[in-house]
Amino acid sequence: MRGRRLPVGGRQGTDPHLTTRDLADWSGVSTDYYVGEIRDGHLPAANVALHPGRKCYRVRLSAFRAYLKRRGVTRLPTPRDFTTPAT
Repeated sequence: MRGRRLPVGGRQGTDPHLTTRDLADWSGVSTDYYVGEIRDGHLPAANVALHPGRKCYRVRLSAFRAYLKRRGVTRLPTPRDFTTPAT
């Protein structure tokens, strides 16, 4: 099933991490914005080392929703927003 993304959401233990690209695509801002928010400590994220010397951040959906609530955003993402249909 190439090109298919797994659904996200649910309990913390089963909630896969979202990339900064996922966050940027959903909200319409650049990935640099979210990287800055992560580095400033406003958005909790895990640093996943995919390549030596390159940082790759992952954010849980629940943490992203909490971050948006603190910012006063009323339109919050759902797990369905980050699932693409199989082709």
